[in-house]
Order: sequence, then structure tokens, then C-alpha cells
Amino acid sequence: MHKKKKILPVFTRLKFVDVAKYVEPAMKHNKIMNGYAVGIGEKNGQKFTFLIPFEEFPKEKITKFIGGELNVKPTESGLRTSLAMQDIEDLREAQELIAVNLQNLENRLNKKFDQVEEWLILLDQDLNKFREVFKVWNSYESQSFQTD
Repeated sequence: MHKKKKILPVFTRLKFVDVAKYVEPAMKHNKIMNGYAVGIGEKNGQKFTFLIPFEEFPKEKITKFIGGELNVKPTESGLRTSLAMQDIEDLREAQELIAVNLQNLENRLNKKFDQVEEWLILLDQDLNKFREVFKVWNSYESQSFQTD
């Protein structure tokens, strides 16, 4: 017996024919996860499937690209695409893409800011404990120097 070799496509553009499957994203730990679509593309008369991750390609944008050429990325798991990889011809679409990316950046910055704020609160609490210890220590020092 011999193992069957897995042949992966190596092209980066194909015609987007249809969506074979769409899986709605699920909420997990207050974060949207695992949503995706499986697209069907055509290249040189052959059909190929490719992954469209939800977080990289919103569902409402997918249908705009059906029937047109789509940029894809070959990976070990197969073809993959994202909205950021596509050629944006319309200024409005480019502005929407920039807005989506800015929103993602803002969300990441807010998360980091919350982490820094949490760290500063803990640091402040530790400093307050140190101040209390220092006050107590100072009061003992001042009592020991008193002479009657």
C-alpha cells in the first residue's frame, strides 16, 4: 500500500462561482468565533473550494464578489481568502475596509488599555500597602527616639 499524495493548488486568483456552505459564528467567552464560509471557485475549467473566515470577510460582503476574480492564498490546508486580500476598485468599499480595520484596531487597543488599567490599579494597591507599612515603621522609629 502506498499513501495517496495530497495535491494542493498553487495559484493566487480564481473565479468565484458560488458559496457551498455558510456556518454562522458562535459566541464563546463573549467573543465571536468559528464562523466561516466555503466558497467554490473555478480555474482552468476545474473547480476548487476555499475557506472564507468570518472575522476576515464579513458575510454581507461575500456576495459582492461572486462572479468576479478573487485573490486566494494557497496554504497547507487548502485555499483561503480574506477581504483585505481583494482588489478594491470602489472608493466606498475601500473606505468600508479602512473603517473595519480601524474598528478592529480600536477593539485591540481598548483591550490593551483595560489590561494596563487593571495593572495600574493593582500597582496602586501595592503602593498603598507599602505606605501603610512605612507609616507603622516610622511610628515605631519615632517612639524609640523619645527620651523622658
